[in-house]
Amino acid sequence: MVQTADSGLAVTEELLTKARDLAVQASDEGLTDADRQDLQAELTQVVDDIRGVGQRHRFKSFDLLDGSFQDRHLAAGPNGAASGDPISVSIDDMRVGALGRVATTTTTAMHSVASASIDTQAAADDALLTLDAALEQVAAQRGGLDSVSERLNHGVRRMQSEALAFEAGQQRVSDAQSARETARLAARRLRGAGAAALAAQGSLDPSRVLDLIEYSGARSA
Repeated sequence: MVQTADSGLAVTEELLTKARDLAVQASDEGLTDADRQDLQAELTQVVDDIRGVGQRHRFKSFDLLDGSFQDRHLAAGPNGAASGDPISVSIDDMRVGALGRVATTTTTAMHSVASASIDTQAAADDALLTLDAALEQVAAQRGGLDSVSERLNHGVRRMQSEALAFEAGQQRVSDAQSARETARLAARRLRGAGAAALAAQGSLDPSRVLDLIEYSGARSA
């Protein structure tokens, strides 16, 4: 979700930068009215593109950039598993009508990117104020999302580390159990070999005794 929202804001930021470049060109004293009209036509298209980003950017059933995504709690862990406290996320209204709302040099009324105009030099100067404010808004919101993303990633890394530590512990237990079983098997084999040796020795001694008796009897005769 955070990545989806940030990708939309990245596109918005790129379009705002393009709009600002058009405003800078339109503020040039050497331009004719016809030149500014051409630039205005380009700006209108860029503003429409920004409007589309704000309207279409969604994640599942959530609109992300219309200001309705407020105080949503995300679990910091893989597959939605919680790790620590949930992280609260809010995204301000990033639609074209909410971006860059500042009082301009020619009027005290609040203007936004939606109403920006560059068809005159004065209007272009006002548009620059509006677009600069809009760029600051988007940059601030993206910074907030970067912070959220880092906290989420930290939670995932911590859970992965804990999982690896648990697996290593389980492996050590398994190794110890295997070692004990191996030792028991070795002990049983040794006991079996010893018993066989004793049995073999026990069966041999009577024969040796009989041989000695026979040898001794022969010499006496």
